[in-house]
Amino acid sequence: MSWVKARCTRVDWRRDGTALSKLKILQEAIGARIGHVYSQPRAMMKKIQDAYGQAMYDHHCGHGGDVVIERDDGYVEVDWSLATYFSDFRKWPNRLKKAIKHSKGRVLDIGCGAGRHSLYLQKKGLKVTGIDVSPLAIKTCKLRGLRNAKAVPIERVGPYLGTFDTILMLGN
Repeated sequence: MSWVKARCTRVDWRRDGTALSKLKILQEAIGARIGHVYSQPRAMMKKIQDAYGQAMYDHHCGHGGDVVIERDDGYVEVDWSLATYFSDFRKWPNRLKKAIKHSKGRVLDIGCGAGRHSLYLQKKGLKVTGIDVSPLAIKTCKLRGLRNAKAVPIERVGPYLGTFDTILMLGN
């Protein structure tokens, strides 16, 4: 299943990386992951809505594939490799390397995805909490070794998560 860079309403994906001819409707729940703000708190995603998380989980489990996006305006694109979300610090863009070095203390990584930023900081000795609206992305983070990862939509971020010295929102 897949991840999008733009507001997306329809997407589908096969494990072999080819697009299906009939695209399924993807709920607006993925919108928060790409920067849209909603006035009403949303419930957690159902498995069929979690295309992004399914893509992360499948990639982690060794199943390849490409991400195909289709926007409301008819734009269709085959996105980059899912390996980007799992990349090592050495392969990150310089601007990202520079930004992450400012992290300190307790860190909240909002929209942690597959956990590459959170895991890097955890290895550096910081206490990191990763949150994502996608339950399967959180499962992937935990499988990769992130100690504190929770499926929480951004609208439900609150004091119950704790206090933080650094808040990250480092999307792609």
